[in-house]
Amino acid sequence: MKKYKIFIPVTAQVAMFQNCLTRIPDKTKLVVINNFDNDEIENKCKELEDKGAEVLRFPWNPGVAPSFNIAMKRMDKSSDDLDFVLVLSPACLFDKSVEDWAERVDQEEDKEKRYYYNAQANFLSDMHCIAFTRKMYDEFGLWDENLQPYGYDDQDTQYRFKLMGVMTTMLYGVPRTSQKLGGGVGSDMRIFNHYQRSANFQHNYFIRKWGGVFTQEKFTRPFNDPSLDINYWKLEAENIVKIDPKGGI
Repeated sequence: MKKYKIFIPVTAQVAMFQNCLTRIPDKTKLVVINNFDNDEIENKCKELEDKGAEVLRFPWNPGVAPSFNIAMKRMDKSSDDLDFVLVLSPACLFDKSVEDWAERVDQEEDKEKRYYYNAQANFLSDMHCIAFTRKMYDEFGLWDENLQPYGYDDQDTQYRFKLMGVMTTMLYGVPRTSQKLGGGVGSDMRIFNHYQRSANFQHNYFIRKWGGVFTQEKFTRPFNDPSLDINYWKLEAENIVKIDPKGGI
């Protein structure tokens, strides 16, 4: 079996998070990315640390792209040197165990090295369950962290993959469900407000980067600069909205 770990970014989806954890028998393979300051989630994180899990805390809610990048970087040889990483939303609930999913990814990687895999439940919930591979880390690079906390991050990635000629690999026969779509954004009003306050910048940034809204992109290089690789991005930190862990935004 190749080396892997399981990453779960979480905000305030308490019940879904607890259900998701019941399908992860080996907590030493788990890395929780706690992206909020919910007390119930934090208490559960402390319990998980006692069971050998790793917990990373970012209470200002960096969101999807930075969380995915945390997982991706663990495939670097200077870090954990993992072969692939499994990234789960708290909404992801396997019928049996996440280990079934890891075994399928491992088997597929023995056949042919691919960029990433979805364990399909339905087309609306594929982002709840993703396996990123070393090939993706080496050739695609990292998600654009300007598109945080949520929104346009997946669209940017889809377009970049389109330019690379890459298709998603769906793995069937790994039974799972999605407990609730959009559960992270709707789990706390502060998180929803954070999402709303970030949406305008994300929308304008995507257009500035690719020359049009999703499916109407005009540029084949970021910002229409032919000298830039398609996977180029530079963090515009001054435009990133953060949640104040003390209760504000």
